[in-house]
Amino acid sequence: MYIRTAIWCIILILASCTPQKRLNRLVKKHPELIKVDTLSVYDTIHIETIKADTVFKDTTFLRLLRDTITVVNDRLTIKQYYYRDSIFIEGECKGDSIIREIRVPYKYIQPVTKVKTPAYMIIVLVGLVILLILLGIKSLRE
Repeated sequence: MYIRTAIWCIILILASCTPQKRLNRLVKKHPELIKVDTLSVYDTIHIETIKADTVFKDTTFLRLLRDTITVVNDRLTIKQYYYRDSIFIEGECKGDSIIREIRVPYKYIQPVTKVKTPAYMIIVLVGLVILLILLGIKSLRE
């Protein structure tokens, strides 16, 4: 009696579908379940503030430039001024952050057409078959 039950259990295990096969059948019947969605990844680049300055010694031409001049353009600021016997020029470019969005499409459900059976499953099944054969031989001898 136990042998028959064990044989039926092994037959049912070998005949049953894998979850991947069931998923493939479900997707085949209802293709709307597979949706393509987009994953957004943000990449940020930080640019540091850059400063530079220089000094010119007073000459005849530079004496005419006694006023302070400031030029501002977006992030760039240049300032020129006269102090004692020198002319100073300072420049600064303010830092910035560049944010780039990368869109990566992916599917919610990705059915696999071919599924490999793991080696340990084959070994377990062969072991069960051998065990059932030995149990069958033992019960026939009794």
